[in-house]
Amino acid sequence: MGKRISLGLTGIWGSGKSTVLEMFRALGAETLSADHLVHRLLEEPGVVSQIKEVFGAEYVRDGVVQRSLLAGVVFSDPEAKERLEGIIHPRVFDEIRRFLQSEDGWLRVVEVPLLFETSSEGMFDYTVVVKAGRQNVIRRLLERGYSQEEIISRLNNQMSEDEKVRRADFVIDNSGEIEVTRDQVKRIYEDLMRLYEEGDC
Repeated sequence: MGKRISLGLTGIWGSGKSTVLEMFRALGAETLSADHLVHRLLEEPGVVSQIKEVFGAEYVRDGVVQRSLLAGVVFSDPEAKERLEGIIHPRVFDEIRRFLQSEDGWLRVVEVPLLFETSSEGMFDYTVVVKAGRQNVIRRLLERGYSQEEIISRLNNQMSEDEKVRRADFVIDNSGEIEVTRDQVKRIYEDLMRLYEEGDC
C-alpha cells in the first residue's frame, strides 16, 4: 500500500464540478468542497465583521453577508475580488490542509474552483479537470436563471477551460450523458486505487 492519495478537482464555473465530487464520494472517497467552506466562512462573525469593515455596512444586513450584492461588485472589480480573497482564501486553505492531514480514507478529493489560479495544485498528488465546453456551460447556466451578461463576465474572469485541461493530470468530459461522466469518474478512481495498492503514488 502507498501513502494516502489527494486529488484536487477543478473546472470552469458551471462545468459540473460538484456533480463529479459527489460521484467520487459515492465511490468511497473522502470529499470536501471549497465552495461549501466559503459559504460557511461567510457566516462566521469574524469574517462578517471584516467584510463590513473592508466593503462597507451595506454589504452586511442584520449580521448576514449580502452575498448577491458582494458577488456583483467582486466579479466586476478585480481589486474588490482581491480584497475578498485576502479575507477568505487563507481560511479556506487552512481548512483544506487540515482535511488532507486527517486519517480517514485512502483517497481525499477536494473541489477547488480556483485551483490553478491560486497556484494551489502543489497541495495535491494529482489534479483533475471537469470540462463541458463553453457553449454547454453557458446553456446550462442560462437554464439555471443566470443572465447572459453575468455568465460571460464571470467566465471571462476565470482561467480558460483549455488552459485548465492542459495543466491537469486527469480530465473528465462532462458534456454528455451523466452515465458517461460517472464511468470516467469510476475509471479514475480505479486507476488511483491501483496506484495506492501498488505503492506507486
